[in-house]
Amino acid sequence: MMGSFIQAIRFLLAVLRLQKVVFLPSDEFRLLQDNQGRTFKTDFYFPKKRARGVILIMHGMNKYGKNDVRIRVLARGYADIGYIAVVPEFSAEMRFDISMLPCEEMVRVFQMIFQQPELQPFSKIAVFCISFIGCQMLRVLGRPEICDRFSSVLILGGADDPQQCLQTLLSPKVKDVYARLVTMRSMMNKLPNPDAFYLEALLVAIDDQFVFRDDTQFKRFLASAAVYPEQKEQAWTLLNAAKSLEDIMRNIKRRSI
Repeated sequence: MMGSFIQAIRFLLAVLRLQKVVFLPSDEFRLLQDNQGRTFKTDFYFPKKRARGVILIMHGMNKYGKNDVRIRVLARGYADIGYIAVVPEFSAEMRFDISMLPCEEMVRVFQMIFQQPELQPFSKIAVFCISFIGCQMLRVLGRPEICDRFSSVLILGGADDPQQCLQTLLSPKVKDVYARLVTMRSMMNKLPNPDAFYLEALLVAIDDQFVFRDDTQFKRFLASAAVYPEQKEQAWTLLNAAKSLEDIMRNIKRRSI
């Protein structure tokens, strides 16, 4: 117990120190390829001494994927305290695609990661999931071909009931603006003919919340956009005034016809 506590303190201290580092590259980038020729980008972070275990880090929904600076800090922090940190990149999360379809991709990626030579001494690995990918991970854990390879799973910001989670995110009292905008963007992705202006507006607003936590880039985007003033007004409505899942879908469909 004391050893685990000391490891936790060492990890927190490493993360605090690494947050001040401008650039944190991985130790090795690998392009994993399955038997159907599909490739998957994966970063590896190695400890300086003999590894004590393996931690698989699953990035959340953002356009930066495995290059999200927070993910790099976590991965390097784990490597600094003696673990091999493996960070695969999932395109569905980078496209803000909220669905269970990426689960099959996750299974293929895990199987390829398990085959990497540095991981062979370890029969099981731990997993750290962030955001909605944790919901997908809960389903993947039940797959018989890989379920016995995981020792533990830590999920931050996930949910065991995705439908209820999405309804809560889109309520008028929601505080997680980033998650709300990501949900709206995912819904627009599923429309047959989404309006390009509103798609771009949502992407800019999402990046604002991810980087600045305000509307800095969004205001500049609207000021420079070559569209009618009414469309700019509707963009604000799309982002701020929808009060439920049904209202958002109704607004998006009306503007996408």
